[in-house]
Amino acid sequence: MDSQLLRYGILNVILLCVLAGCDNLLAADVATPVNVRVATAVPTVPIIEETATPDILVPTLPPTATPLPFGLEEAVTVMSGICFESAFDAVDTVFIMRSPEEHIHLYDLAENSGLCRRPIIRNPFDFSNGRILAGIWTAGIGCTADHEILDYQRNDDQKTLTFQLRFVTGGDCPYELVRPFWVAIDDASDYDVTINVERAD
Repeated sequence: MDSQLLRYGILNVILLCVLAGCDNLLAADVATPVNVRVATAVPTVPIIEETATPDILVPTLPPTATPLPFGLEEAVTVMSGICFESAFDAVDTVFIMRSPEEHIHLYDLAENSGLCRRPIIRNPFDFSNGRILAGIWTAGIGCTADHEILDYQRNDDQKTLTFQLRFVTGGDCPYELVRPFWVAIDDASDYDVTINVERAD
């Protein structure tokens, strides 16, 4: 009788696993809006092996901490196929892409860097009608991370775009966080774009 119950329980677990899609639980290298790994630089917290803590999503966070101004569109998902290691390697570099060729070139750099354990996912972006893709990755240690938009200025006479962001981390978690800020900007193919990021105290 006990063996029958055991077999019945195992079958139920397998059935639930199939229905719930347990294969998705093994996708440890999927890049997400907030990438996380255990920071080895925090001595007061026990170190956890990185292999036991894959890149994970913090699902409760919006892509940015503040709403985007008019004429801007959230584009975090466009660059979500870049793995944690490649994004971490590019931290604090401002990227401005004005054509599909430049977009493909960035993907090629990430792919050829050897930093990603799996092939990156190349998400398309529509560059028609002067749309451009601009962004930056910022890193910090904590439980949460966000970019706040302090100021955004578009000067159509001088053809300049200026972002002033503040990068804020929260909590005492021993996690290295890589937070993306990526936006699509309408009618800006010939504009100079500046993205400044300050860190909250």
